[in-house]
Amino acid sequence: MASGPAEPATAGEDAGDVRFAEFSDLQLRERLQRIQNGLDRGVYSGLHDGGEKIHQLCRDIDHEIARRRKVFQAPPSSSFINLCRSAHYGGSKPHRAPVSAIPLAGEAGVEGAVEDRHSALHQLSDLALREKLRRLQDGVGVLAGHLPDGGRKYFAYIRAVRLELARRQALPSRNQSAAAEPGAGAVSKVLIVIAMQAEMLPLVHRFQLLEVPTGESIFPKGAPWARYCGNYKGLHIDLVWPGKDPALGVDSVGTLSAALVTHASIQFLKPDLIINAGTGSGFKAKGAGVGDVFLKSDVVFHDRRIPIPVLGLYGNGARKTFLAPPLFQVGKLSTGDSRDMSPHDVLEILSNGATLKDMEGAAVAHVADMFSTPAIFVKAVTEIVDGEKPRAEEFLQNLTAATKALDQAVAEVVNFVCGKCLSDL
Repeated sequence: MASGPAEPATAGEDAGDVRFAEFSDLQLRERLQRIQNGLDRGVYSGLHDGGEKIHQLCRDIDHEIARRRKVFQAPPSSSFINLCRSAHYGGSKPHRAPVSAIPLAGEAGVEGAVEDRHSALHQLSDLALREKLRRLQDGVGVLAGHLPDGGRKYFAYIRAVRLELARRQALPSRNQSAAAEPGAGAVSKVLIVIAMQAEMLPLVHRFQLLEVPTGESIFPKGAPWARYCGNYKGLHIDLVWPGKDPALGVDSVGTLSAALVTHASIQFLKPDLIINAGTGSGFKAKGAGVGDVFLKSDVVFHDRRIPIPVLGLYGNGARKTFLAPPLFQVGKLSTGDSRDMSPHDVLEILSNGATLKDMEGAAVAHVADMFSTPAIFVKAVTEIVDGEKPRAEEFLQNLTAATKALDQAVAEVVNFVCGKCLSDL
């Protein structure tokens, strides 16, 4: 495969393997991880060539990722610089100014159409800003060229994020604190969002978390939500659970409770990273088995059907997740508020290519994305949707074993995160 140019490819230049042109960097990495997981499980061993073409595809994807990394690290072309200047300065050459004089995002100097989005940047944490920048950069090759203005506002927003990060780095107090704290920048606060008491208790015991008394709760009066907290290997862990329904005494499962408790927790606790842990129903046709643990690469709703242009996309709510670490199988998650499935649900789930379905994941993802908080989704399989046993019976029979597998999986994720920055994950 031909190697990439020394600077970002422009029209007429070699832009790498055409098979991967429609994939962002993040999508390529996820695709490579899925294939490698399949190789590790021997999924392709029965092919007539012994999986040689699959191995070659892995090598090609790896080569393309390396090529793009080289292009990204190369000095930018003059055309790229001019585009960024045009986007942020309206085409005029910028005057040199000290970083401290650079306006905060949202002040004078940032163009009007995206001014409202820029104004919110200074409210985000450093970790959230770096994650936002990573997502924007992953989308450059896929989105920018298809936008009505050719990506002008998109590049302006990327530049605003970079300027905000540079402004913060130049603050004297920031430099002093960074020098005083060798571990500065590492993930320090993790929020675990979980729906059921049976899923929650093993993690409370494992991490030796203590329940926060009602009188010290951060949650609104009357909310049944519970919070447990503690420290583990330098991480501060908060675990939140929607609690029991006050009237019926059952777990407050579903998207509404999950969204509310996630919103309140982000606002008060300001975590660096969210882990949504739970159990779900797996699809045998997609390779899921009882007790299997999956990291979810994509989340989507399957029961918010709005047959109106654009609003249908909103109802679907498809989102990419913060896919880290590469410890388990990877698959897509579909979320709905019912345990059974209507014929419409089945069609949606099949079209989404989901490996598991649950009742909370996409709601947590929606709120986390709203506040630019990275979220990892860890799900264990309790029952098989397309299996032979009655699902309710299988769920009750396997819940204990699945929560045990979930407990171990979340521990592995937390241990992997310890001492790392988001950019390292």
